[in-house]
Amino acid sequence: MPFDLDTPWNRLFAFAAFYVIEGIPQGFTETFLPYHFWDSRPWAYKWLLAPLIDIFWTRRRWLFTTQAVMILSLLGLLVLTDLQGSFAEVLGTVFVHNVFSATQDLAIDAIAVGSLPLAEGASANGAMFAAQEFGNMLGGAVALAVSSQSSYQGGCLFVVGLLALAFFGITCRLHPTVGVQARRPDTASQQLLAYVRSLRESCVGPEAIHFWLGMAFALFPSGTLLLRGPHCKSWMVMHSLDDDSVAWVEFAGKTVTICTMLAGGFMSSGSNRKKWVAMSYVSTMCISSFVAWLSWTGGKFSFETWLGIKVAFHFVHGFHIGPQMALFQQLCRPSVAATQFTIFCCLCNNADSWGKRFQGAWIESDGYARTLLWEVPFVLTPLAILPFIEPENLHTD
Repeated sequence: MPFDLDTPWNRLFAFAAFYVIEGIPQGFTETFLPYHFWDSRPWAYKWLLAPLIDIFWTRRRWLFTTQAVMILSLLGLLVLTDLQGSFAEVLGTVFVHNVFSATQDLAIDAIAVGSLPLAEGASANGAMFAAQEFGNMLGGAVALAVSSQSSYQGGCLFVVGLLALAFFGITCRLHPTVGVQARRPDTASQQLLAYVRSLRESCVGPEAIHFWLGMAFALFPSGTLLLRGPHCKSWMVMHSLDDDSVAWVEFAGKTVTICTMLAGGFMSSGSNRKKWVAMSYVSTMCISSFVAWLSWTGGKFSFETWLGIKVAFHFVHGFHIGPQMALFQQLCRPSVAATQFTIFCCLCNNADSWGKRFQGAWIESDGYARTLLWEVPFVLTPLAILPFIEPENLHTD
């Protein structure tokens, strides 16, 4: 029986499930494989693959192919019993798996841009990114727990089962028209020319200013960084929190983030998304400023204090995910959605990544409290750009 994306609940379920599948390989690569072997993360380079999704095939065919290869590559890992002695084989297999996993992400995002109605964008994105966090946990910590109770092969088989469940349960049943770009040219050269023309129009056309403003907005971190980055863990250790306490604080923060991703997406549906993004950014800035003041005044940073800080911070931070991603999707032209949406995501990821790197130097020179205040201008700048982004000027093909 075909699976259509013709109802809101079908779309919500399908894209949430797809984002679980996006998160599973990330958790598998970031948590499971480093424990057994080593770390390898190719997602930072997936923007190089985005034009392929927009130029060739249909998004549904890309989704089918990439998930099939992901499953087959993990089945290949099952036959390798000596990971350290099979370096070349494992390296090649994981590389193939991760490349196709990153390509799958692009196809899912492109289908989402073309399938989600305006009113469902925020709620769907909130559910999708919450599901991605859940998938990351399944492919990482849960798979690792399974392997510790059985074997390395048991953990791999668990991940294969999850991927196969989504592949046969949803992907294989998707209606044939899902992911088919409008007016697809017949030849490869025509497809390439159509892609270049569409990308040029979206970047230099009359509505291009909003796309460029969106890119400028994405150049800055999503709210303040220190209280959700790795340096915060070091700060907690400095306040005599042991590993278990830090783990519980981080777990509480992650759980709250998932909940507020969902809540923020649904609450911002049908309302001004920019307002919700701004509220989240400003709230993170206020909490960071309060923590800086507490540090300067010699406040006590106990386990309970840190738990309250992290829960409050992640509560307000999670609200921006759904509306912000929906805002970016509205700025994308459907025919080049994989390319444009990937640009936004990569800029956001790089902003957070580089911000966390610079924070290390700032903490060494100025301390934690002053670094928290240094973050304020990096929140105010994108907030000054946000009012000028008009997602109502949505591209159509």
